[in-house]
Amino acid sequence: VPRSAFVDFYKAYYVPNNATLVVVGDVVFADVKKRVEELFGKIPRKALPVALRRSEPDQECERRLVYRDNAAVTRGVISFRTPPRGAPECVVLDVIETILGSGKVARMHQRLVEKEKLCASVSVDNEAREDHNVFQVYLELLPGKDPARVEAIALEELARIAREPVKPEELKRALSQVQSAFVFDQETAEGLGSKIGQWVVQADYQKLDNYLNAVEAVKAADVQDKATRY
Repeated sequence: VPRSAFVDFYKAYYVPNNATLVVVGDVVFADVKKRVEELFGKIPRKALPVALRRSEPDQECERRLVYRDNAAVTRGVISFRTPPRGAPECVVLDVIETILGSGKVARMHQRLVEKEKLCASVSVDNEAREDHNVFQVYLELLPGKDPARVEAIALEELARIAREPVKPEELKRALSQVQSAFVFDQETAEGLGSKIGQWVVQADYQKLDNYLNAVEAVKAADVQDKATRY
């Protein structure tokens, strides 16, 4: 890709009418507004390119890519399309992410790292995006381990969370972890500003106020339902 493509992209999209400025802290609004106008007021608006909001067709079968090189480590990613950050289901998927992949007590770590000793690490991410999210399982294999076996076990664990209701104590721990992470992310002014900015772009920042309550309301049946669906 030529350098000019990056420059053209920057000039087209990095303009005031396509940006959000987030200010947090003990400030006086009038003072902040004046300073913002001094710093940014002279930057002109621009007509934005027409947004391409195309919906992907339904995926009727799996898509598989194998890439080979001389790397010393074998890695794999299993991905599923899921709803965007603003959708109600996304909160449940955050909980599923935690059950499967958050910390050493998570199911994927316990199965693939501790019990089977096939992976050096496993992580799970319900990636936040404006359109479709991607729910991903990342696998880093130990040397000499069989990728097909690792994949089969990972898929077993994904099937199990859809098939069997999560136990109350495991669900309670996951809800607490999701809520704690959400609060800790906003402990600093920088963290709070970043969180608001992400939600402005990806969803609706006003939904931040209800996120903790939405997490608290997640039931075992919700986990099973959304795991089955997505």
